[in-house]
Formats: sequence, structure tokens, C-alpha cells
Amino acid sequence: MTTITQAFQHGGVQGLLQNETFTTVTTLALCLIIGYVVYSMLLARIPIFQDREQRLGKPGKIISLCLSGITLAAAYKYLAVKGGFAKIANHLLTSFGTIGGGILMAATFLATFKRKEYPSRTTNWKLSLILTGLTGMLYAGITSNQFIAILGCMLFFLPIIAYIAEGHEHDDYARRRYRR
Repeated sequence: MTTITQAFQHGGVQGLLQNETFTTVTTLALCLIIGYVVYSMLLARIPIFQDREQRLGKPGKIISLCLSGITLAAAYKYLAVKGGFAKIANHLLTSFGTIGGGILMAATFLATFKRKEYPSRTTNWKLSLILTGLTGMLYAGITSNQFIAILGCMLFFLPIIAYIAEGHEHDDYARRRYRR
């Protein structure tokens, strides 16, 4: 098994995406984030976890993260017993092809995109596209699908470039709010 650095040096991005260690760690991080989002949305509806502004408070966020970690640990342990994450993921995902990658990316976007507008009149579409791109790159790394790899890279890097290009308008809102 090669290290992440060796895989990147020998195969570039494609070699990095096909490295089992990189794919496993990145998938675990992505699943932790998606699990946190799902549990946060569920706990935000329970009054005991809400703050004064009817949003998810700090205890709710901590519990969401813990539940996500517990769920992820149980799933990973189950997959490890069944033959390893990479083997099972490759077997399951390869049979769906490009359409499966598109469906997985759409599901990731819909799960992480909140339709509620923030006070600065922006939504979290950039973060949702970054996570969607990361999902596509992971899918492409497991299945060696070139189209999904290119699409995933575009969806990952374009929102980052857009955020850098637009400046820090969110910081201006925070400064105006606390001057009052």
C-alpha cells in the first residue's frame, strides 16, 4: 500500500483518488459532515435543543456531532468486518456507473443545502457545491469514472474560486450588526 504522498506524486489527482487510505479518510470525513447535517436538522425541531432565536443551540450541535460520530463508527466497523470499505464500496458503486454518481451527487447537494436565507441574503450554496464536488471526486476515485471526476473537481473548485473572487461580504454584515 502506497502513502498518500507517493500516490499523488506517481498518479497525480487520479492516483490520489484511487489511493485506499485517502479515499477512506475523505469518505469518513464527508460522511461525518453529512451525518452532522442530518442530525442537526432533526434536533433543530426539538425545543430543548433550540436557543432563544429558535435555532439549534450549542448542546444540540454537540449532540449532533456525537450521534454522527457514533453512527459512522458503527457503519465503519460493520464494513471492516465484511471485507473492508474499499472492496464493498467498489462493488456497490461500480454497478451504478455514471448515473449512480450523478444521483449520489444530487442527493449530497439536496441533503446539505438549506433553503432558508441567511440575514445577509445569501444561502449556503457554495458549501453545498463543495461537498457535492468532494462526493463526486470520491465516487470517481472508487469507480475510476473520468466524467464524474471532472465534474466533481469543477464543483469542488469553482465555489472556492467564487468565494475568493467576491471578497468577504459576510464579514461586512457581521461588522454592521455588532456596531449597533
